[in-house]
Amino acid sequence: MFGWFRNKKKGSIPYWILDYQNLDFKKSVKSSIDETNFVVLDCETSGLKKTDKLVTIGAVKCTSKEIFLDRILDQKYPVIEVGKSAEIHGELSDEKSIDKTVLAKELIDFLGNRIIVGHNICFDIQMINLLLDEMCHIKIRNKYLD
Repeated sequence: MFGWFRNKKKGSIPYWILDYQNLDFKKSVKSSIDETNFVVLDCETSGLKKTDKLVTIGAVKCTSKEIFLDRILDQKYPVIEVGKSAEIHGELSDEKSIDKTVLAKELIDFLGNRIIVGHNICFDIQMINLLLDEMCHIKIRNKYLD
């Protein structure tokens, strides 16, 4: 993971990657449930294989007592070929997607060091990690609950 950092000139690592890498991911585990922040996350993909691609990511921030509907993440990723999964979920859009690097920064900023919650979340995190590794050579470090 850090090979990319060694191969780049000093100072060329985007600040948002450094900020994410410096977060305290153990803090949320040590906190009481009332003090813990979560992100409920779901991904839609072009299929169920590692070779498939992310189509959308949706997420909302919450605590143990409150869901913040004004703090949501709704991202559409550019996909050339899609499988039936994306068609079934109605995730195809005629709109042009934002650049993947911009989406990666937005996602990392949104997640922060919050605990990620979701159904079959290991698959979603695996797909996000494939994308993040391809774009900026990082992986999600957040704790997660399925």
